[in-house]
Amino acid sequence: MNECVRLAPGADENAFAQLMAQLVRDSVKEHADRRALLERMFGRVALTVSDLNVRVTLVFDGSTLTVHDDLAGIPDVSIIAPSEYITKMSLVELRRPKGTLQRFPLLRRAVFPDHRGTIVQEIWQATRRGDVEVVGLWTNLPLLGRLVWLISALEPA
Repeated sequence: MNECVRLAPGADENAFAQLMAQLVRDSVKEHADRRALLERMFGRVALTVSDLNVRVTLVFDGSTLTVHDDLAGIPDVSIIAPSEYITKMSLVELRRPKGTLQRFPLLRRAVFPDHRGTIVQEIWQATRRGDVEVVGLWTNLPLLGRLVWLISALEPA
C-alpha cells in the first residue's frame, strides 16, 4: 500500500511533507475506498502553512501521490492558511448525497464536505475573513473535494 505515496528528493527534510505523506498513507491503509479515490486523482495542489512559512506540493498522477518540498510545477489548486486550518482539513465532516441525488449513478458513491458541519463552517468563515485563501477552488472543485476526502480522518455520514 505504501508505494502509492512517496516523497520527492529533498522532501524528506520537510516535516510538513512527511506529515502529509503519512496522513495519506494511513488513510489509504485504513479505508479501502480511498485507494480507488487516489487512483482517480490528477493534478497538483500546493499547500502553504502561512504561520510556519512552509510549503509542499502534492502531485497526483492517477496512481500515486508524490509530495514535493516547496513548489513543484504550476499548481491547479493553491491553499494558503495558518497551521490551525490546514490541520482542520483532516477533520472536515463528510456526507454522502441523499434524496434525489441518489438517482445519478456517479453520485451514489460520492462524498462531499458537509456544509452544515462545524469544521466546514469554521474554515468557510476563515476564508471569508481572508485567513484562508484557496486559488483555483471553482475550476478544480473535484480535485479539492477528493483531497479533503482523502485526508479526512472521519467516515462519511
